[in-house]
Amino acid sequence: MKKEITMPLNLSEEQKRLLDMHGFLNILTVLQEELLRMKTMVGGVAFEGCLGVVKKMIETLAENSPTIITTHQMLEFQSYIEEEYTLHTADTVLSEEVSKKLESSRNNIRSIFRVIHVRVRELLLRSGNDDEWITMSSSDVRDTCLELLEAMVKNSKKRFGVSYKKEHQKENDYLVDIDISGYNGSEMTLPLVILQSFQDLIANSRKYTPPGGTIHARLKEEPNRLIMQVKDNGFGIPEDQFEHVVEFGFRARNVLHKDTKGGGFGLTKAYYVTKKLNGRFWIDSKMDSGTTITAEIPKNP
Repeated sequence: MKKEITMPLNLSEEQKRLLDMHGFLNILTVLQEELLRMKTMVGGVAFEGCLGVVKKMIETLAENSPTIITTHQMLEFQSYIEEEYTLHTADTVLSEEVSKKLESSRNNIRSIFRVIHVRVRELLLRSGNDDEWITMSSSDVRDTCLELLEAMVKNSKKRFGVSYKKEHQKENDYLVDIDISGYNGSEMTLPLVILQSFQDLIANSRKYTPPGGTIHARLKEEPNRLIMQVKDNGFGIPEDQFEHVVEFGFRARNVLHKDTKGGGFGLTKAYYVTKKLNGRFWIDSKMDSGTTITAEIPKNP
């Protein structure tokens, strides 16, 4: 059943700030978990300084303006982690298995930082200009989504993979189709906050769809509107909770037992920014069959 969601969303300033930082806080949490894995493998005081830095970042971002984090700071932090890795592994006797796991974590962290650098640039561009429409190449928009998926796969530790063609899909691979269509061919105009919401919805579909499932994500620019749609064949949403799932921190009853990372704000943020931009928002879902989220944002409201 497809239903347009129109309910008012009354958020506190703190909740709005958390929504604004949602995607960035999630990726920092993933980084924190990877550093904890490395610390456990090496032991002692390894990576404690790095963990302290990322913890401080998470706390600060949840409380303050996104402009306090710069690309230069994140590059310095990435270099610090690399230095710590060399310091704690160069002269430490480790088994071959542990060494391989550490190297895998190191590569994962590099992948995570590629996503972080993109998010930092987006946040800085958006600072004070959430509603501003900017022009990007369609390929760049797609690449940011692919980088996010790559980081998810590496962080999964082989629990799942991603394929973009049916013939290449393995048993635990998500079959993902990302369709980016700009009105002027190779370019599209959109608010950056919508791009972040699009990425968040893709991540959301991945969380609530078992490995082996499908995710279709579409971002299409038309002369007078922008269409954002993400469809999956996952767990679905109970019909009587369609409106509730956009409430801050709400999770549908059929997925309360699912162990998922993040604050559960993906749908809330997508709905919030859509309404803020004078758009319309629909949920179409069936239990155990999947969910389709559709948003339409007018270009000249």
